[in-house]
Amino acid sequence: MIRHLPLLAISLFTLAIAQSDRTLAATSVASLTEPTATILSDNVVELRETISPQGFVHPGISCNAETLSVMRDNVRAGVSPWVDYFEGLRRTRFADLKQRPRLVRQITNDGDIGAFAHDAHLAWAQTILYVVTGNEAYRQTPLEIIRWYGSRTDENFFPRYFADSHIKIGKYVYTLCSAVDILRSTTPKEAQLAVTQEMVSALQQNCLLPIRKTCIQRNGYFMNQHSYAIMGYLASTILGDEIEGYKQAVEWTTVNATAANQGRNGSIKQQIRLVTHNDKTGEPVEPRLQLVEMGRDQPHAGGNVDNLLMMSKTIDFQKTKVHPVHGTVVAANEGVSPVRFLDDRLPKGAALFSKYNLGYGLEPWVSVYSETDPGHPDNLARYDQISYHGRGSIGGNGTAGAYHYYKAIGLDLETGPLRYIKAAYDATAVGREQLARSGKYFDQLHNYAFDFWIGLPASASDAAPDPEKAKRALAAKLPALQVVRDGVPVEGQQIEFQFVDLSAHALPGDRYPGSPDDTPLQVRRDADGTGYLRLALGRDKPRVFVLASRFPQGAGLRLRSDSLVKLRFYRDEDFSRRSPIQELYVPPMQGEWNQVPATFEGHGPLYIQATPLAGPAMIDFDRVETDPSLIRPLAFESADNTLSIPSFVGAHIEKAI
Repeated sequence: MIRHLPLLAISLFTLAIAQSDRTLAATSVASLTEPTATILSDNVVELRETISPQGFVHPGISCNAETLSVMRDNVRAGVSPWVDYFEGLRRTRFADLKQRPRLVRQITNDGDIGAFAHDAHLAWAQTILYVVTGNEAYRQTPLEIIRWYGSRTDENFFPRYFADSHIKIGKYVYTLCSAVDILRSTTPKEAQLAVTQEMVSALQQNCLLPIRKTCIQRNGYFMNQHSYAIMGYLASTILGDEIEGYKQAVEWTTVNATAANQGRNGSIKQQIRLVTHNDKTGEPVEPRLQLVEMGRDQPHAGGNVDNLLMMSKTIDFQKTKVHPVHGTVVAANEGVSPVRFLDDRLPKGAALFSKYNLGYGLEPWVSVYSETDPGHPDNLARYDQISYHGRGSIGGNGTAGAYHYYKAIGLDLETGPLRYIKAAYDATAVGREQLARSGKYFDQLHNYAFDFWIGLPASASDAAPDPEKAKRALAAKLPALQVVRDGVPVEGQQIEFQFVDLSAHALPGDRYPGSPDDTPLQVRRDADGTGYLRLALGRDKPRVFVLASRFPQGAGLRLRSDSLVKLRFYRDEDFSRRSPIQELYVPPMQGEWNQVPATFEGHGPLYIQATPLAGPAMIDFDRVETDPSLIRPLAFESADNTLSIPSFVGAHIEKAI
């Protein structure tokens, strides 16, 4: 993006839409206008790319003109994931034209940040609604917000740093900058709705710069707190066409070499760290990558790969290349995308995160510093083991954002070490659709890759156009939310949509309870529409799968078996290291379903091991049953005078009469 040239002339061009795409979009829109009222207007917003005199691409924060065009066309054609996230956006309060901004006078506490966040979300949501629908009413409130924060000439708008303000406000600076950059790159029919350079400059000077100076333009924050701050700084430098600030923000994203405390450094290089020795013992180890904050917990670790991808994509939209080792801005022919920086360090880190949270082991974990304060030699801290806390954190937008963007740029997500990203994406598809179409992804304190879908090239998805999805998402009145698979509504925790078959995705050397020659698991459906996961068990040979969703306290399992089967439940992939948290014996059920009680609560991957006790067996798992009125103890039936049942102290066994 930054050229080693004097000022470049402003060049404008309109992105052409392929004739086939126009036909598809027109057909989709025509079908919408017949039986159902739609939110679409007759106005089609002209999306154009502008190169500023300083060499910056606008719009170029979280998206560009081309990806906005792709997003709009795919929403109108009903293509996932775009149409799903747009529907979800419409379900939030921010899509309401009557929703009023908070218009914060001064930011001095968390409540003020919350109000500022509301306004940033409101501006962004209605900007995207304007791009898709062409309705210029959606420009009015964002303009009011831009003018208000641009008028904060009081030097005390953000007078002081307070605890965690850098974590909480960086995302919203980024969000507001993204909306403003899109609006100023589009020309409304109503001239008074234009976003002018004067408005942008006033916003930068009177709102964004004070926030930057007080808390986010710093490079010493801890782990993912660094990226939460720097994403706002990066976005503001692009909005303001600041060459030197932008170069600094890019280097702070990739390497952050000037940070005094490299142990806590949240850059790509130091967060996805190449470990060459044990920081506890000093002993050398075979070089390996570790996502360092996985030693703290999994949600914080996931924040790193989410944030750093969000920032790297924005750097990509600026057409910037970085030095392949040092991470500094270089000429295009001398550098690489930040996504490919340090031999694909960022996607490899995302794959490590997905792999562990799917249920594979990553041990041995090598002790790594999380604090190395040079001013206080004794102030050292380490992560000596990987953290189980929050394990299973693969169901959010970060997984979808990584999968779709890496797919779009041509990375191999099928056969190589990045395959765990796709496995995580596939295992959480139904829950993520619910999340996307509900809009719950958006109104959150932290990033959660809320905006990834407006920055995807067309190659990010192979989904076919679906006029019914478009009709639903663009209807004047949204219907009730319902997720459907194979023509059947998904209700509750259906196991066939929430399991992981570790054996099916493992690479040689992976550590997990299973083997490459395990019989494949089957997803099947009965004539009445009941879907389920089937385990075909050979004689005395156990089979394991992972339940990738939460198991609530007091819940049970709806299942059936054609023979006596022992079930064991574990929280860890190494069954020899920990005892099972529960053991159940499942009798033959003559084809009938039974709701089996459990005595545990699961927050991470739940490993379910089924072992046949009377020859080959088939056992089917339908759902996690949360209705206590349906859950009952297992009943064992026998026509003989005696029946031998393996059991243990505390197990509940009753004979059906």
